[in-house]
Amino acid sequence: MPASLPCTLPRTWSPEPRGPPAICTGDESRPPDTVPMFDPQLRPVKDRLLGPLARRLGSAPPVLITAGSLATGLGAAAAAWHGAWLTGFGLWVACRILDGLDGIVARMHDHVSDLGGILDLVSDFVVYAAIPLAIGIRPEAPRILLVWVAILLATFYVNTVVWLVPSAILEKRRASSRATPTSVVIPGGLISGGETVVFFALFFLLPDVQLLLVQSFALLTGVTVVQRVAWSVKTFRRSATSSTLQSARPASRHDGGSTSTSTDDHA
Repeated sequence: MPASLPCTLPRTWSPEPRGPPAICTGDESRPPDTVPMFDPQLRPVKDRLLGPLARRLGSAPPVLITAGSLATGLGAAAAAWHGAWLTGFGLWVACRILDGLDGIVARMHDHVSDLGGILDLVSDFVVYAAIPLAIGIRPEAPRILLVWVAILLATFYVNTVVWLVPSAILEKRRASSRATPTSVVIPGGLISGGETVVFFALFFLLPDVQLLLVQSFALLTGVTVVQRVAWSVKTFRRSATSSTLQSARPASRHDGGSTSTSTDDHA
């Protein structure tokens, strides 16, 4: 999430892979995700469940579906502020269904675009910030809950940096050797899209233990930050070492002398 937020966010309207990428890690068989996530396992299930509904929508503009996701997500936040937990839960479920549909519809009808991925990402960020904030600032909320909501949003903020920046670098280097179903390469982590959906659902279903849920979510997101920082250090340090070795190889051959080079050229 958030989402961020844990890292689920740009998972719709994904552009198709653009040719064979160059691996920055020096190991083409190594996927960029080194921490297990549930999202890769849940994605095919989601696509199977939402596929029939996506076909019924025909060629509906994906941007309208994204707008619907944003509207229902903000509606869930408003319901949370009023303490209407069951209404909020229903709107949250609708928000997640629409968030999954826009990408499926886009791919099904060849409407995939980078702009769509950006709009989907912005929509998710707004919703993932609005719901916890509404829970924390509602009139009946204890002050300690607002404090922990602030901590949760802070972990979202830091987590966003530690997956978006490496993703941008990996995209620049074409670091993934496999097709990814997201707009950018997303490093793995303990908390991602599936876990975020569950935690937010529990906020609505179990309002009496919201403080414990927010505390747990914040701590687990903090663990995810540490995982992704460690992954980045390992990945990009290996990349720097590999680049240094590759740049040194031509010099070592040149140092072998002109006689050796001439023999190699006529071999």
